[in-house]
Amino acid sequence: MFIAIDIGNTRTTCGVFQGEFLETLINFPTLRGDTKTISDEAKKQFALFKDIQDACIASVVPKATYPTSDALKEIFGDIEIRVLSHDDIPIDCAYKNPDEVGTDRLLGSLAAYTKYGSADKKSIVVIDLGTATVFDCVDKDGTYLGGAIALGIESGAKHLSTIAAQLPPVPLEFPKRVLGKTTEDSMRSGILFGAVSMVEGMVKRLTEEVFPKQQPIVVATGGLARILTEHAPFISHYEANLVLNGIRISHDQKKK
Repeated sequence: MFIAIDIGNTRTTCGVFQGEFLETLINFPTLRGDTKTISDEAKKQFALFKDIQDACIASVVPKATYPTSDALKEIFGDIEIRVLSHDDIPIDCAYKNPDEVGTDRLLGSLAAYTKYGSADKKSIVVIDLGTATVFDCVDKDGTYLGGAIALGIESGAKHLSTIAAQLPPVPLEFPKRVLGKTTEDSMRSGILFGAVSMVEGMVKRLTEEVFPKQQPIVVATGGLARILTEHAPFISHYEANLVLNGIRISHDQKKK
C-alpha cells in the first residue's frame, strides 16, 4: 500500500492507495505556525493501515513539508517518504521557467491527461477550484503549456464581506434564481453565478487562443468543483482527487 500526500494552503489531503484503487482519504489542517503534528483523529485513521510501504508528498507549502513527513514517520516508522520535485513528474513542460509551476498544477494536469486525453490524443483544460481558481492547459500530445490563476471563489466571498460593512458572510450555495431579491441571495448569485460565468469565459478564451479548431476536454477539481459543475455544462468531468492520482501515477512511473 502507498500514501499520496497533497499539502495545500489550507488542508492536507492524503490518499491511501492499493495499486490504482483509492482505499480512503484522510484530511487534516496543513501544518504551520504552532501546529507541529497532525490531529489525533488523523493518526487513528492512519493507524488502521498496517501495510504502508512508502509515501510521496506534493507540497505548495514548503514550511509544512518536513513537519508532515516527520509526523508520518512517527506513525509508520522507517518508511520511505519522497518529496516530489518537477523531475519526478512524467509530463513535458513548456512553461518559460518550469521551476515556477506548482507541482500540484503539473500533477493535476498529468492525471487529467492520462485519464481523459492520452488514448484519443485530446487536449485538456484543468480547472482547480480551491484557495485560488487555477486554469491549466495540456496539448493533445500531453505537454503542459501553462494557464491562468485567479482569486478563489471562497477567498473572494470572504473578502467581500470583510471590506463591505453591510454585506454579511453567506453560505456558498447557489440561489434558485440569478436575480436576487434579498441581500443574501444577491450575494450568492453574484459570487456563484458570477464564478460560473468567469470560468466559462476563461475556458472560451483559452480554447480560442491555445486550441483553435479543437474542443478540449474540461476537467474540474478542487473544493467547490462539485457544486459549480452542476451549473456549468461546459465542464466535461468532475474529479475530486486529481492531484492525488497524479502523485500515484508519478510514484508508479518511478517504481518501474
